[in-house]
Amino acid sequence: MAFRFSLAGVLRLRASLERAERARLLAVLAEMVPIRVEILALEEEMRAAAESLRSALGRGLSGAELQCETELRQQRDKRRLELLRKFATLEVRRRKQVEVYRRARQQREILENLKARQLAQYELEQKRREQMRLDEVFLLSMAANSEE
Repeated sequence: MAFRFSLAGVLRLRASLERAERARLLAVLAEMVPIRVEILALEEEMRAAAESLRSALGRGLSGAELQCETELRQQRDKRRLELLRKFATLEVRRRKQVEVYRRARQQREILENLKARQLAQYELEQKRREQMRLDEVFLLSMAANSEE
């Protein structure tokens, strides 16, 4: 008789749940990447603008130009703060989802370990039965030889 794991259906369900939680985690990570890229690009733009402003101040700048640069800086600062808040919110979601995924993986692994232990026990029992059968055949052949 072949090995049959009685909780195979539950194991398939746990594996399916783990895949779903992993997909949710990947979705959160996919949301985070473009925001992080935009933050980095904005910070680089802010550094370049600050360097440009320093250079322009050395040459002399009109009040209107200075006012325009100040407004642009404020807009960049505001956008950066918005992005950082979004990123922080996603980071909280990511941490929670990592924990949910970890629990789902752990539950699947528990069942897989149980299956492996049961399979090892089944194989040991099969080997014992085979050995008993071989011993019986040997004893029968010995008994038949002694009667002759």
